Amino acid sequence: MKNLTFLDLRLDKKHLTNIVEAGGLRDKVEVARLAYLKSNKKKDAVAFSQAVFAWGRGDRVYGKLSKEKWHTHVHQWLQKVPKLSEREAIEQGIELSGIGVSFASKHLRLLYPDRFATLDSVIDDRLGYSRNPAGYLRFLSDLKAFKDKYRLQYDIGDLEEAIFKAIKEERNLMKIASRI
Repeated sequence: MKNLTFLDLRLDKKHLTNIVEAGGLRDKVEVARLAYLKSNKKKDAVAFSQAVFAWGRGDRVYGKLSKEKWHTHVHQWLQKVPKLSEREAIEQGIELSGIGVSFASKHLRLLYPDRFATLDSVIDDRLGYSRNPAGYLRFLSDLKAFKDKYRLQYDIGDLEEAIFKAIKEERNLMKIASRI
């Protein structure tokens, strides 16, 4: 049993492997992702985006968006992502009216899990990354260093998901311990 450390969060390598292998992309999002990557059409970009909001429990955020503007903008943004740097990708995602780093990074992570991760309040609250482009880039850099340090063969997005789940488990254990 080998312990891995991401900042001050300790992870058992076997447990990390189990989390990653059990997780993966959710079926509905994965179907929408593959359809968009195959077609590159606006209707499929919109379907993918809707699946991301549903997966990330962002119905309230999605409900506030101007749909016509959003549908055009999300399609244009996602078309450009393969050629953008990580900084450009997150900055252009944030420019989309109504979403911040959390949902911009969810779109990026779910479309290209080999390059991107999600930075939301769970990660931010526990590990202290700011939900802005600089914080996001620092988080990606730390994930890449973590992957390289331990020679992990997982996508950046899968490692982030494992860290997210480990933090949630840690929170639950702390709640249980506080009741005792």
